[in-house]
Amino acid sequence: MRVCSAWRRNSVGSPGGRTSTHTAGDRAVGANIPKCTSLQLAEAQKPVEALAVATAARASAKRAPPLVVAMMTVQGARRHAELGDVDHACSSAGEAVPSIAAARSARDRRRLADLRAKVNTHRHAAVAALDEQVRALIARAGAAKVPP
Repeated sequence: MRVCSAWRRNSVGSPGGRTSTHTAGDRAVGANIPKCTSLQLAEAQKPVEALAVATAARASAKRAPPLVVAMMTVQGARRHAELGDVDHACSSAGEAVPSIAAARSARDRRRLADLRAKVNTHRHAAVAALDEQVRALIARAGAAKVPP
């Protein structure tokens, strides 16, 4: 993604990108910048900081298009899963389902299915509920078969 590449070339946390996207009214790019920062922090083995940035990104994307809301919500769910917080990971992922359905994004459906597979190793009621939501979403989208 071009924004992530550009963000990585520049200094992490630069407020200039966020300010200019806000001024230009580009919520999608504005929300994508902290998403990239969260990814970088996760890759740098800083999961708590990654979660904080992902949470802030989701909060800033509340009035963004469904595609952006879905992307930010799944990002936060992934960070919760990395920290072993299955309840919050599943809860956040469940919140993403309506936005993913509205956005009709194959990429976000894949991200959600990947997250589902990641948390599916846990025996937990929240995982079972998320599993049902993801299966229903993918079935509505006309996907062939959801992997076990």
